[in-house]
Amino acid sequence: MQRVRLVQSKCARVRVRGAVGIAALSEGRRRCRDAGFNPHVAYRINDCQMAQALVAAGEGIALLPRLMLRPAHQGVAIRPLATDPPSRRVSAVRLSTRYLTPATERFTALLVAAGADHADTRHGLR
Repeated sequence: MQRVRLVQSKCARVRVRGAVGIAALSEGRRRCRDAGFNPHVAYRINDCQMAQALVAAGEGIALLPRLMLRPAHQGVAIRPLATDPPSRRVSAVRLSTRYLTPATERFTALLVAAGADHADTRHGLR
């Protein structure tokens, strides 16, 4: 399992330090509403490098899995989420009846190694 991290701009006027609770993110949304506006979700993207670039440019924050933060953009600060952050499971699936090419073998080994580096071992998950 991979835990998600908060990614924020190093140049942000308000920067979070240390671990951030999901409730704090919800609290931020509520405070925006109390101040008379709803936070605007400007981008929904599936490219982690682009998400980091947008955050570094001051366009907002992102929640990204640790594995997708390598390499981290030099303009972002990465913070852990406190207490039971969202997570994701990464899997590699193939047909057992198909030939396992050397490239597929190597890719699978790299994926397993990367997963081991970023696994959440607190729960015995890999």
